[in-house]
Amino acid sequence: MNSNITARIGAIFFLLILLHQAGFAQRLSGDGLNRIAQSLTDQQLLSQTGKAELLRFAAKKPLEVYNGFSKTFLDEARCSVYFLKNYTDILPGRGIFPISYFDSLLKAKPDIEKENAIKEERYLSANFPTRTDVFNFLYTAAGVYRDGRSGIDDSKVLADRFGAYFGPAMSPLYADSTIEFSVSLDRDTKALEDERVKKVQPYLRWLTIFKKAGLLDSADNRMEERFNNGRKIISWVSQVQMMDDIRALIIYHDKFPYYKQQQLSLIDSLISSGFIDKSAAGKVVENYKRDSLLNINDLALQTKNYLSLDYETELKPLDYLTREYYGQIPTDKIKRLYELVLQKASLLLNFKYSDLEVHVLKDGAEEQMTYPSNRQFYIYVKINGILYKEMIKERELESWILPQNFQFLNHFLEDQGDLRRLYFTKHGLFTGYESQEPGSIMMTLLNEKEEAFARNLYMASKINACYNGTPGDYSYTAWERYDLTERLNREQITAAVDLFLNTKLIRNTDQKMQLIAAFREKNPVTISNLLLELPNAFTSGAGQTVEGFLYDVNTNLKQLRQAEKDLLTDFAFTRPEASANGKTEQDSLVFSFSCHQKKYEFTVETEDQAWENNLLINTINKALLEAQVPYAIYHLPEESSFFRQDLYGKNYVMVSPAQAEAMVDKYPRLFKEEGER
Repeated sequence: MNSNITARIGAIFFLLILLHQAGFAQRLSGDGLNRIAQSLTDQQLLSQTGKAELLRFAAKKPLEVYNGFSKTFLDEARCSVYFLKNYTDILPGRGIFPISYFDSLLKAKPDIEKENAIKEERYLSANFPTRTDVFNFLYTAAGVYRDGRSGIDDSKVLADRFGAYFGPAMSPLYADSTIEFSVSLDRDTKALEDERVKKVQPYLRWLTIFKKAGLLDSADNRMEERFNNGRKIISWVSQVQMMDDIRALIIYHDKFPYYKQQQLSLIDSLISSGFIDKSAAGKVVENYKRDSLLNINDLALQTKNYLSLDYETELKPLDYLTREYYGQIPTDKIKRLYELVLQKASLLLNFKYSDLEVHVLKDGAEEQMTYPSNRQFYIYVKINGILYKEMIKERELESWILPQNFQFLNHFLEDQGDLRRLYFTKHGLFTGYESQEPGSIMMTLLNEKEEAFARNLYMASKINACYNGTPGDYSYTAWERYDLTERLNREQITAAVDLFLNTKLIRNTDQKMQLIAAFREKNPVTISNLLLELPNAFTSGAGQTVEGFLYDVNTNLKQLRQAEKDLLTDFAFTRPEASANGKTEQDSLVFSFSCHQKKYEFTVETEDQAWENNLLINTINKALLEAQVPYAIYHLPEESSFFRQDLYGKNYVMVSPAQAEAMVDKYPRLFKEEGER
């Protein structure tokens, strides 16, 4: 038998055993339901009317609350609930759907997010009534009363009937007093923390009620731990927030067996991919914490596919939180962190490194203009003799130790032909109450399939690739995923730099390795992206005028020619004077400029027409040719903002005709629009 098939069968057998251990959601028994209803009544959350209606709901019997109302009224009544990733109107007790309903939705092939939601609700439906069903019924009914008691006609009658479900213990939800906190991290004290804890204590009464009733797991103390820690109370607290969070925990506990089943299936896939062996995975699964899902780090720790950085002993001394001003990170911390990461990565990836350097962008320097303000530092390092560059990105009120600042390691893997990539991996949030304290940073090696498994919702993992984001994306706000295949590799960038050097487009041959490293760091997609980084390139800008464009061209010519004297002068636009018959062409404009004391002009109806068919560009190029200036303007047709978000308008590069010919010979479509032959 084929060894791969044998391994696959073994993994499936492993999965079946573990699925048997996973268990199923507990459907509430009649006795269990009665105990919950009686406890809520004893605690004065439910009235006798509410208790009776709850038991009817759980038995799927008609509710008396709807007696006497027309079907039309009930169908049109507003009661917004979040169901299957959308808000929809479903009155309490009218949202009991059979399994066949969810099966029909799945046949429509929804997107993956909607599909997951449908399958989860289908799972609960198969185990009706659950604690989730009971809590949602009561919470929604209380909401109908709270929001509809001031209504009129049948809407008010229905709301009042729902209000009769509840005793005085539900009253705080109707008032929903919200307390807000404005916390300054710089000026917070232990006394202020304790004061916040004291203020939120009345809001925790819901936990006592629902734990005593058996709706919320009495051993789940996550909410108490958060709200008894003043450092974690920093914004606002309300009755609705508390109820929403309790609902999330109840849903989590009810769905946990389903979540676990999905996890075991994903673990089976990771065994098959070779990420983790079967025996190691078995040990991890045996140590499942009570109602706590695994994440990719739990598995990675049983492999040799990761490096870890302990927060307390390794990262905390080197960490820095950016506030108000960028560029304040001590350079010795930067160097020590990269030394630490390189030491560990060299063992994981089997490389040698040398010549680690930390640089600071100089104020007013030309390089400062090509980076946004949150890029003030960069490093160079040689790995196996190849130079890599990393611009260090900062984000306000965040640690500078970000996955984007270790892109060079993934570039090294690309250069080696290794299909794995490094990701920052950590525990994902299912309820919002999982630990979010600083801890060890895990950088995990995953191939494409393994990354998809780890990113799956049910692996409870949050992973971020060690990449900048979209190619050349130096935006402060967004780090987007992108197709890693749509970029120039090191060989292509090196070939382009060689061409630039051979044609004298770049003259400093001593900086070849730095140029290659700098280009590579920005993840260029095309040769145009590389040209945009040269002094020869410029853009028309947003709303650029003809006069402004001529000014930019003249400025670039002075820089390229290293001359002080203006080459293009006398920029002007006029309207034609009256003709012989006394009429004036009011809709015409004449643009003009001088080059080497010769005047050039063209007439258009509107300024926008100056850009059509390269009229302005061709006029400038004609002037440069006649003046024997060895430069011409060439249009780079690609969207500039795709590569550099600080660029606007159309892109141009100023090179000699001979340089342009050499580039077109190697890259035939360099100056052509998409679809142009």
